Amino acid sequence: MHYSYRDFTTDASYLYAHLEALRETAPADDLLNRFKALFVEGDRYPESKVLQTLHRMLTSTWIEQEFDNVFNRCCYILINYWWLKRSWELTSRLIQLIETAAEKPAAFGQSADLRNRLKRFAQSPKYQLLRDCEQVVTFIPYGSTAGVEVIGGLISQYPYLYPYYLREWNNSGDSGQQALDALKHAREQEFERSLHSYANGVRRKQHVTHQEIILPHQKPTSLSDQSLQAAIRTFSGKSEGHYSYQDTARQTLVHLERVADHRSAKHCIKDYLTKSIQHTSKPTYGDRKFNQWLGKQLDNSCLERDQTKMNPRLLMNTCRDLIDALIVPPSRSFENHLMFTDLIANLEATFAMGFVLKIVLLCQKFGENLKAIREHVAARLADLFKSYESCSPDDLKWLTECLDNWLIASTVQFGRWEPSVWTSLIGS
Repeated sequence: MHYSYRDFTTDASYLYAHLEALRETAPADDLLNRFKALFVEGDRYPESKVLQTLHRMLTSTWIEQEFDNVFNRCCYILINYWWLKRSWELTSRLIQLIETAAEKPAAFGQSADLRNRLKRFAQSPKYQLLRDCEQVVTFIPYGSTAGVEVIGGLISQYPYLYPYYLREWNNSGDSGQQALDALKHAREQEFERSLHSYANGVRRKQHVTHQEIILPHQKPTSLSDQSLQAAIRTFSGKSEGHYSYQDTARQTLVHLERVADHRSAKHCIKDYLTKSIQHTSKPTYGDRKFNQWLGKQLDNSCLERDQTKMNPRLLMNTCRDLIDALIVPPSRSFENHLMFTDLIANLEATFAMGFVLKIVLLCQKFGENLKAIREHVAARLADLFKSYESCSPDDLKWLTECLDNWLIASTVQFGRWEPSVWTSLIGS
């Protein structure tokens, strides 16, 4: 009987439906044992129809090109479910099962065929993404870098990077995006609680009497106490003289409504951004090269719309262009990357990410625009992270400091508590 590609996809769908039903009822250990029996041993499985379906697929002409896709989907059916149920640690057990099977091929029969296919799968980009998933869920406590040899090992500490670090997640099917969002949200809440507890501990320590005993508070980032407290203070309080980030952004937005066209608006944005440099320890830094570079980026942004009246969409596109120019891997634009790292080297990471925050806050009048520009920053930072992920954290302190500062800035500006709450805890 002819076995068509349509038959193959029908059999694959049957396998998916079986695993989807099984994950709802089987305990984790039983589910992993079932998965091993089906995809590793390939000759012992309680439901004979399921085993026959798999064998039919394995002996088809379609298996060579489709095995990795089918097996990958089966893995995500379990992983996505576990993530939604907050059983993230099971991801590592599944990865270990695959790795062990790939390292020890069976000697003969159906099992040998499956093991060989698993071995090839373990060398594929799809498996690397599964390993990335494991790295994301294998949480390294905030502030800890001990034993982490490469920057990629710190990914779990930066929830805002998850959707872009695991860029192919949308292709996993079966509520993959929902599962990823659940993990991201849980980790962001966890960091916010940790940061608030830390800030509250600082406030209590500031008011302690000699008779009281205050237990040490755990730092939620790898920044020094001094840098961490300065970052909270900067992002929540007055960043430019008597004005906060929110104050200067709102003043600029009012001014942008009055300018004649997009070209004039870009000059206004340049002034808004470069004035912040005057409130640093190096107020003339921008005069050397940075201000000229920034002006050039703005001049080239949406150039064809220069005679158009500024509107929210045009403003967001201009802000996106600035973010793209500022946060860029060296492989994409070495000149722009050098400008960004020079900014950090001279004015430090807190200022650099505050500069990014100023751009983001120009989109605050419309919730969707603000969400979109924040996601754009996260995507660009993920690109930067990916480009350096195999490097040592010790060699790239500026990058981890930027990632930590953006985590703090986002939490303080867009989290559960108003910025004023953080100022009241940490002081001005």
